[in-house]
Amino acid sequence: MFDLRKRFAVSGTGLEKLLEVLKAQGFSLYNVRRSKAHCLEFSAPVGQCGALREYIEQRGFSLQELPAVGPMRFLATIRQRRLLGLFAAAACCVIFFLLQFIWNIQISGAGIYRGEINQWLQEQGIGAGSYKNNINLNKLCEDLLFRLPHITWVRAQIQGFSLKIDITEGIPFPDTPDPGKKGNIVAACDGVIQTIDVFSGTAAVSPGETVREGQVLIRGAERNGPDDSVISVQARGKITARTWKSADASVEAAEYASLPTGRTADTVNILTPWFSVFPPETPDFLTFDAESRDQPVGGAWIPVWVSKTRYTEIYLEEKERNMEAVKEEAGRLAMHHLLLKCGKNDVIIDKWLNFSMIEGDTIQATATAELIADIGRFAPQIPD
Repeated sequence: MFDLRKRFAVSGTGLEKLLEVLKAQGFSLYNVRRSKAHCLEFSAPVGQCGALREYIEQRGFSLQELPAVGPMRFLATIRQRRLLGLFAAAACCVIFFLLQFIWNIQISGAGIYRGEINQWLQEQGIGAGSYKNNINLNKLCEDLLFRLPHITWVRAQIQGFSLKIDITEGIPFPDTPDPGKKGNIVAACDGVIQTIDVFSGTAAVSPGETVREGQVLIRGAERNGPDDSVISVQARGKITARTWKSADASVEAAEYASLPTGRTADTVNILTPWFSVFPPETPDFLTFDAESRDQPVGGAWIPVWVSKTRYTEIYLEEKERNMEAVKEEAGRLAMHHLLLKCGKNDVIIDKWLNFSMIEGDTIQATATAELIADIGRFAPQIPD
């Protein structure tokens, strides 16, 4: 077990013999070293200091206590500065108390559901200042999965003073008609029929025929029985057609560049979840860029940050862009929008770009694709 010790310096002649006598008397000496010709320094346990001093002085040696080091020095400092010790103890108690609560909520991966999740947490009384032991993480995950059916996975955990919620959104299944529902298959867009495969119902068009959006392609009716009576069924089949899709994108030929004037302003603020110590004042700049950097004071366990912000004054200058570069950017953007419109099973035969100038210095690109696509869409019959 570690014993607190004091340091001493003993002076005189015959010091080596004195050390042998002290060890024989049961005194424990540590870190013995010679500092001068007739002076030795050593450490001794606090409990033996009184008897050791009396024994050495009775034999005519000079004993001097040296300044404390290590734990003894720390304890001496605490005794001399009692208010500092009390303040440190009180601060530790406050920090321990604050760590029993949640002061920050972090939500990741929620996408468009972030606002709904925040609203639900408020309804449940979960927010800054919530007691950690009152938060059931398993129930929180289950309730979010039930409330938001498009979410497939939720993970909640408490780290320090933060509640972290990770969301994973699912991919919805494609809509499929009710097997018992009667109806037709109609055209989802204009096109020229290429192939038509009927699984149930009666074909209403033939290959090579031009159809319009909403036109019936397969009727939900077929003949049945020896009397060729017509019965209603759910039309099913696959119809491909040569069709066209297009998408637009606009890019301005002029751009604004932000250039610094050389004037800057720096602010430093201390932030907590409840208040800020030095609320920053926005500098008197007409236009500026702001760059902030937050640094935690106590790591992940103490909710205090130092925020440093630098404001840089800028002015805007209009510049003309290279027209070929503008057309290339607009064309890439239009093609990207076009590909988003195409289905994964669509077969693109050809695609091209057209450009036009609109609204002065704005270039509009139109991307068009000729493709073979499945244009059949189920349309249920409305009961009488």
